Amino acid sequence: MSLPKIFIGTTYCGENEFELCIKKILNQKGIDITCHHIVQNKPILEAFEDMYSTWTKFKYDNNMFVQIDADIILYKDTTILDIYNTIKNTEYNVISYPVFDHFTNTNIWALNSYKNSVEFSKLENKYKPDMEFKHAIRFPGITLDSAAVAEHAPNPKKLHAFHYGWHRELRSDISHGQKRILKNLYNAPKTLTRTIAIRGVEAARLYKSRNKDTSPIEYTNSVFVDYYEKYSNP
Repeated sequence: MSLPKIFIGTTYCGENEFELCIKKILNQKGIDITCHHIVQNKPILEAFEDMYSTWTKFKYDNNMFVQIDADIILYKDTTILDIYNTIKNTEYNVISYPVFDHFTNTNIWALNSYKNSVEFSKLENKYKPDMEFKHAIRFPGITLDSAAVAEHAPNPKKLHAFHYGWHRELRSDISHGQKRILKNLYNAPKTLTRTIAIRGVEAARLYKSRNKDTSPIEYTNSVFVDYYEKYSNP
């Protein structure tokens, strides 16, 4: 029997975990990775548009698209095969799994997989770029209390730690999930990276108190760069 054909998409902005992320992907067993499309250092909407449009070109040559960010480390060498086997003979075409987040010491939603029946819409909202797709039926029964299939940001750079808090605070007014994550961040065990992430949250709150625009969530945005340089030191 032929192996399931898998397309993997990764966005990368200099994360420390990138090499280990790639190693864990390449070590996956029981699947045929036909393409690993890596989008580097692009603004959020442009990055996801690149990823999704590339998937659209090749999706009928593949059984599933798995989205794995550069700071996600898969736990098992059969993680992707397990995901495929869970969803393949069902009516569902989108399956999401929790990963263990080292900032909050809790699970967060951070690994999405799609059958080739999913159609992605034109992306217009950079606050939730991976949620804009059509004809999607989400797989039931998996919750944040389910076993994590990977870990998130075990060794983040200072820049990424600050940005973790910054962009989640800017998204919090339109996302209940971000409010929950921020609450867990403040309740998490004290670590240096968690402290820097909280500095990002507080810097974003200061920025929001002065501005109506809450859009500067890209690493290269001049507002983010300015606040990072001023407020990232714990």
